[in-house]
Amino acid sequence: MDWLRDPGFLGTHATTGADLSQLMATLFTVLFVLGWLQARKRKADARRRGGRLDSYWAGLQLWCSGYFSRA
Repeated sequence: MDWLRDPGFLGTHATTGADLSQLMATLFTVLFVLGWLQARKRKADARRRGGRLDSYWAGLQLWCSGYFSRA
């Protein structure tokens, strides 16, 4: 997993792991806000629920993997 310590791809002085984490966190935040807006407009139905649950699950896994890899 040394490639996570290489220089990042977002043009900052961060590592690839930090850039990847930032990108995934931004994606999960956007998906969460879209789900919230759909629920507020009462356009959330069973067909879209699976995608939201998958995004929440992936976000939780990303957080856990980052938390436990630092320990």
